[in-house]
Amino acid sequence: MKYLSLLESTGQMLTYKEKLQNLITSIKDLENQVDDNLQNALIKSSSIIKINKYIKEIGLMSETLKDLQHEDNSSVQKQLIKSLRRKIFESQTCLLEDTQKSMQKAVEAMSDTSNKMLLLAYFNRMVEALDKIDKKVEDG
Repeated sequence: MKYLSLLESTGQMLTYKEKLQNLITSIKDLENQVDDNLQNALIKSSSIIKINKYIKEIGLMSETLKDLQHEDNSSVQKQLIKSLRRKIFESQTCLLEDTQKSMQKAVEAMSDTSNKMLLLAYFNRMVEALDKIDKKVEDG
């Protein structure tokens, strides 16, 4: 009888350990997915910062051109206009590249939705694992 009880206890401990491992695995999967989402957010914000920098530079160059409008030094004005055109072109190029990335990300949005559904499934697995652990603890 003691041997049978010992076997049952061992089986329950193994089941309990397996359920805990499932919970830990679910948590790690969730952490990895959230890390991926954070990385994508950082990449997106860096392009916005770059565009903002271009806009500020164009604004400063425009103010300088305005201040030089009454000067007789047209070569400086021409050089500044040339630099302004280059900076505007760089800004347009940056925006076009960002637009292209956005279009690619639109395609990836469906995958992202799928990943979020997967996250929900991981949470559900955690709840199920906790329910089973709770039941085992209550049953003794």
